[in-house]
Amino acid sequence: MVEFVGREAELQNLYEMLQENNQVVIAAIAGMGGLGKTELALQYAKAHRETYKGGICWLLAKAGDVGIQIVQFARTHLDLNPPEDLDLLAQVQYCFRLWREGNVLLVLDDVGEYQQVKPYLPSLSSRFKVLITTRQHLGASIKELSLDVLQPPLFIQALALTRKLLGEEHPDVATSLNNLALLYNSQGRYSEAEPLFIQALALKRKLLGEKHPDVATSLNNLAALYRSQGRYSEAEPLDIQALALRRKLLGEEHPSVALSLNNLALLYGFQGRYSEAEPFYVQALDIVERQLGVDHPNTVTVRKNLASLRDRLPPPQ
Repeated sequence: MVEFVGREAELQNLYEMLQENNQVVIAAIAGMGGLGKTELALQYAKAHRETYKGGICWLLAKAGDVGIQIVQFARTHLDLNPPEDLDLLAQVQYCFRLWREGNVLLVLDDVGEYQQVKPYLPSLSSRFKVLITTRQHLGASIKELSLDVLQPPLFIQALALTRKLLGEEHPDVATSLNNLALLYNSQGRYSEAEPLFIQALALKRKLLGEKHPDVATSLNNLAALYRSQGRYSEAEPLDIQALALRRKLLGEEHPSVALSLNNLALLYGFQGRYSEAEPFYVQALDIVERQLGVDHPNTVTVRKNLASLRDRLPPPQ
């Protein structure tokens, strides 16, 4: 997992659209995966968690019937028990009526067929906001935020402009360096990404000091680059530093600590050090289940990583 950057304008647009509309779709045309739809929804949910006092319900549309998932979520997290003699749609409506007070964000991630989820959506006049990610265009009746592929020239221009306006030694320059490096990394242009990540890390250390969350982020991103290249001996000390720094600055229960635990477990798993990897996955999963919920994308990722690792563990003697 690499830190999310590069969609700041879309994140602001999404915020504004959800103020004016009860349903918003983050969409990219069919076949265009990897454009950051889920991550944009995730970052919005994180940034505006306090807005939704009624909670955030994150459902994976392709994991099963959305109506069943809504009822299960309400039973698990809200202690609601809709009468079993009601049909599924009536049970969903029962849950919405008795949902915890306050505004609610309902995220339906990776919707394939809108007509299959539409019957279960809250009424348009309700306190619920519905955020959908999909590869489909769902029609003019739903407000849509379309994502395009991020282009290197725009990032290069942003870096040049930031340097011109703020000088070489400014935190925003480090951010621009990091953003361009992340883009190159996502495109497999590792030799171009590496010096930018290194520059960003050095600049953050110089300007912010060694003990700053942004330094941990840069350590994480550089380690991820090395992992993707199989440079495990270089990645490990960076992952260890990032984990230690996040624990010290953010506390043991922070989701970013879980991210570092997951990354270190990934590294050990790649090296066949399965017995060392497992406890890190277990710790990470415990944190994200409690802090983010059992159906959150990060939780699902860690759970899958742990299951995959355990499949490779030797049977107990």
